[in-house]
Amino acid sequence: MDRNHRWLGLPGALLGSWLFGVVAFSAVGGDLCASTTILVNQTPHPIQAEFPQRDQQRYRVALRPGEVLPLAIDGIVSFQYWHSDQKHVGALRPDAIYQLVTTSRGQVELRRFDLGRIEMPPKVGGQGIVEVRRPGSVKVVIAVDDDEKTRRPIWEKKLKDRLESASRLLEFFVGMRLKVVGIRRWNTNANITNFEESLREFAQNVPAGSADLVIGFTSQYTLNLKRSRLGGTLGPLQNHIMIREHGPRIGEAERLEVLLHELGHYFGAAHSPDKSTLMRPVLGDAQANRRSFRVVYDPVNLLVMNLVSEQLRLQGWQRPLVIPSKVQLRLLDLYGWLAEAEPDDSAAGQMANVLCRSVLPRVEGRKQHSRSDSPKNISERLARWYFQKSVNRVADAVNRQAEHRQEQSLHGDRLTEAYVRAAATVADQLSPGYATRAFFMGLAIALDRGDLFQRFEPIAERIRVRESLAERAKRERFVGSPTIWGRTGLLQHFVAAGLLTAFSNPKNAETIVLSEEINEAQELTGFSFCDVTANIAGIRMSQALASGELAFSEVARSFSVRRFVPPVKEFPIAWSTTKLQEDYGGVESEEFKQEIEMIRQSVNRLPPYSSKREATNLEKK
Repeated sequence: MDRNHRWLGLPGALLGSWLFGVVAFSAVGGDLCASTTILVNQTPHPIQAEFPQRDQQRYRVALRPGEVLPLAIDGIVSFQYWHSDQKHVGALRPDAIYQLVTTSRGQVELRRFDLGRIEMPPKVGGQGIVEVRRPGSVKVVIAVDDDEKTRRPIWEKKLKDRLESASRLLEFFVGMRLKVVGIRRWNTNANITNFEESLREFAQNVPAGSADLVIGFTSQYTLNLKRSRLGGTLGPLQNHIMIREHGPRIGEAERLEVLLHELGHYFGAAHSPDKSTLMRPVLGDAQANRRSFRVVYDPVNLLVMNLVSEQLRLQGWQRPLVIPSKVQLRLLDLYGWLAEAEPDDSAAGQMANVLCRSVLPRVEGRKQHSRSDSPKNISERLARWYFQKSVNRVADAVNRQAEHRQEQSLHGDRLTEAYVRAAATVADQLSPGYATRAFFMGLAIALDRGDLFQRFEPIAERIRVRESLAERAKRERFVGSPTIWGRTGLLQHFVAAGLLTAFSNPKNAETIVLSEEINEAQELTGFSFCDVTANIAGIRMSQALASGELAFSEVARSFSVRRFVPPVKEFPIAWSTTKLQEDYGGVESEEFKQEIEMIRQSVNRLPPYSSKREATNLEKK
């Protein structure tokens, strides 16, 4: 066992959690159908936690940084956790994801990862305990093709050992064991060179019979470790998985990783943007060979797998599996998150097409679901739907803050800071791939005074759901008068420029806002360096958030006008075209361009950006 865990790269603390998984899911007499909640330690510190069990027993666990713990729970569970000898109390709801995070004051806080609107109510009569859940079994046939050249005793032992390792990990992650009920050979068609065709041929020629799953290991293909298919399945809960077995540089740890990846698909998991998860799109990257590597599913896919495996335990592997609508809707939230996080990947659409078929029409308000929709089209629809929900969540956070602005005596710059921090708190829970767009779009919808959406009205109309907020007078009364440096218009410029950058790029955004401002010089409003400053500050913030240079968690705890927008008091309010020509020689002059460059530099010297640049320079030295 020690040798196996060494090449799996499992650190001691994860091994301890894994051993708990064996105990928790193996004990006799437990609840077969407890709900699952995922707890993730996202702090840089180990966290001690204690949960109530039956008969006043307590389950204690130490979560290392980055560790993911699935818990079988009955009802809403109150639990205790410790950090630096400080005791905290939290509560876990069923079928949800919770994160332990570090606040700006260094405190550890429990936060629910809110994936959508679907609320999974606790089962009636829930006791508020962590359950001891008996594991289910997946009856597996191992199949090896005729291109395997080693002797049967050698490959049979190797594959049995691999499935045993996968079974132990699956038991911890989803409460399901792999039970080998047969081993056989099959003959491949050497003329087939396409992996998907070979997979279909394998499924046709090697029936599952009384088994739940046939896992085929083919040696017909030589692995080149480029982005090629290392394995595949026909879809969630389908009877066949096929995996390429041989390659020039792939080791046993990576082969186990590929097997667990395909088993993830079998239980409904899609691809994830998380680079450390078993469900990342591209394997064979040698990560699994590192001693520090953790064999782990990402929290979103882990919740998917547990929702599906719970239905298997409840229904006893009947075909077809009937998934209740409320569970399908929860799965749809999860697949929407994954589809938006991986917009070029169709895996989420493929899973939703099978497991959420009866509720898919709700994504776009259709009356029925078309069977002709491809997984790619479904993924795109899911992504659009989830993005709309995400934008509304950001706008709702601003609206909730607006409801309490008067009692908190918030106005002007302080009100802006409260709104931006509330929006960033929600955006911090979204996928990094689209959080910036949702953040600025949500702010724009909530704070629009009639001019923010002149360029974006077609987009806005598709996602604005609260018509009362679309009416200018009502919006102004509701959100008050948030400002930047005391000016309402500067906030509008800041948000609009950030939104434009999020949907375009910094260079294009700056070209557009400068052109528009120069055109204003011919109008009564005039050209404003103040507006340019707010625009460039919004562009810079959007760029930093999208690139990962700036984290939403930092914005949520420390955003202030002073930190993110340079002072504008030294600028006169506006220039006409004639005044610009007199003072700068026109907008094509070097003097005018230098003024714009000075504004860029003043933005780059702001604390959120200058400190990171200095840290980068020190690292280079």
